[in-house]
Amino acid sequence: MTGREKIPGSPNAKSLLTGSMPQIGALFDGNQRAMTRWFEGMLAIYQEVAQFAQYRLQEDTAAWLKLIGCRSPSDALECQKHFAERTSAEYSEEAVKLSEMMVSVATQALSPQRQGPHAAP
Repeated sequence: MTGREKIPGSPNAKSLLTGSMPQIGALFDGNQRAMTRWFEGMLAIYQEVAQFAQYRLQEDTAAWLKLIGCRSPSDALECQKHFAERTSAEYSEEAVKLSEMMVSVATQALSPQRQGPHAAP
């Protein structure tokens, strides 16, 4: 046997491909929907990071301006303490929010169907 002979009862490659076209199409559509959900989720994460960075720049600038206005070392220390406490809390909250968004993106991208206008038929 040279490997080119047809084994009785076995389908040839053309019949396998022709018979599986609906499955291949469904797989392609499913992958396309998953990638769309992933890109949408990553865009939302990017926007969240950009908004937080913009907010932090504004808050940091305001803190520097307030620090410049301090008239004594104790005022400056109190200003820095307040800034550090607030900033630490905000970064922690943002880290939690981004983590939740990442889990959501992964879950939605891997889910077989999606609610909304882009849902699978």
